[in-house]
Amino acid sequence: MRKFLLFLSKTDTSVIEKCNEATKNSQASLGFFVLLTGVLAFISGSLAVSNLFINADAITGKPQMAVVGWLFSGIIGLVYATLIMAIDREIVAASTKWAVVLRIPLAIIISLVISVPIELQLFDARITKRLVDNMRIENKQMAEKVHQKMVPFESRRDTLQSIKNAALRDRTNWGNIMDIEVVGTLRDGKQRPAGKGNAYNSAKSNKEAAEILINRTDSELVKIQQQIAGLQTQTDSTVKVDRIGQSYDLLSKYTALQEVKMVDKTGAASTMSLGITLLFLLFELIPSIMKLLLPKSEYDILIDIRRNLNINTANKIFNEANAEYNGLNIDSITARNPVIIKKVFQSQGDVAPNDLPKEKAATSV
Repeated sequence: MRKFLLFLSKTDTSVIEKCNEATKNSQASLGFFVLLTGVLAFISGSLAVSNLFINADAITGKPQMAVVGWLFSGIIGLVYATLIMAIDREIVAASTKWAVVLRIPLAIIISLVISVPIELQLFDARITKRLVDNMRIENKQMAEKVHQKMVPFESRRDTLQSIKNAALRDRTNWGNIMDIEVVGTLRDGKQRPAGKGNAYNSAKSNKEAAEILINRTDSELVKIQQQIAGLQTQTDSTVKVDRIGQSYDLLSKYTALQEVKMVDKTGAASTMSLGITLLFLLFELIPSIMKLLLPKSEYDILIDIRRNLNINTANKIFNEANAEYNGLNIDSITARNPVIIKKVFQSQGDVAPNDLPKEKAATSV
């Protein structure tokens, strides 16, 4: 594990092996914070990209993730995390603190970018509710327009149902009166004579009129119900075509998040959002802060010494070669030192190792 952390801090293993444990632990700590920012970047990047694969369900209207959504989100999140880790790796390995200072504005930008998808995930329930409410408001006018078409038919249906109910009550009442007249039941404190007289005939006529009205309203109710069913089918088709669907992309969610903060009178949403942003800003700045505050270790000194030694060696080799061969053409240089020319051409892939003359190749350096 330490080797991996040392790799993330871009530590030269051949040099760090000569250092004490404290220096090794310091370099490993730099690698750990690079790893931490990478993990956070992976989570944030995956969540951000996952919004590209969220669509409203055709039936319920609720957000739904596509089947391959998390796969592609994970791949892109990994690429994003690798980029962030590569940047931090170069920063913690920088030999000058100016690179660290220049990293701070970039850290602020990265922290803001990383914190947004995390905020959206934490406020997901509130955001989804807000988006659904917005969709209902947008579709309210169309829903009212569709409802207005149904009002006359529904009103007529309710009226016919009321007429039918009244006719049913009348039929029952007149039927009871007919029964009373037939058997001569006591009525109004008097004994009525049994038989089918004028009162019976009048009740019978009224009962038959009520039955006619019932049959007529039933027939009209059937027609009204058919008209309502046809209109409902037509409006359902219209709604499917004209209905304003809700988008659950990153921008829509972020806009809804700002609305949630605005309507929250307690201020808790804004405070939590600010806290998350500051937390990620701290995580992003830790590698840079450590690089600024930590004094030069023996590892840094050894790296500087070796770097200066390599630079001085390269300069001396160049100066010596330049002094010896300056002003000579290629044939003259080949005649004086064919081995060097052979190595130069080999490094460039221009000639094969055995292409030079054997008598010249035998010349010593």
